[in-house]
Amino acid sequence: MAPNLVFGAEPEYYTRPDRYSGLTKTYGLHFKSTKSINVGLKYAAVGNNQVQVLDVFSTDAQLIQYKMVVLQDDKSFFPPYYAAPIVREDILSKYPQVATILNKLAGKLDDASMQKLNYAVDVQHQADTAVAKQFLVSIGLLSS
Repeated sequence: MAPNLVFGAEPEYYTRPDRYSGLTKTYGLHFKSTKSINVGLKYAAVGNNQVQVLDVFSTDAQLIQYKMVVLQDDKSFFPPYYAAPIVREDILSKYPQVATILNKLAGKLDDASMQKLNYAVDVQHQADTAVAKQFLVSIGLLSS
């Protein structure tokens, strides 16, 4: 199927060995052609069928908007990217309860949840604070 599809990504994606060349080698893919696309325009390129395959982040809101499917990386080509809170040591010294509060989020945000939250903000233009509050209420970490 790949020989009939056009692959699109930002220009840097094609120059790094840990990206396009590695991906195609690992999976034995041979696309019809490739297109370099500005990161802000790549989903529009899918929408108007200029490309059919993209390099994406699995939490992108536009995956829902354009009804795209993230393929399973069953050969572990891409390293996992896990969200993790980072707090300055002086803040933790002054407010040790911050660590306890942030640790309550552990395991609560998977890719699908982040996609939905990003969709609400980026596509539906809901206020980020309202979306965050609704999520925290839905998982029981905040009362309405």
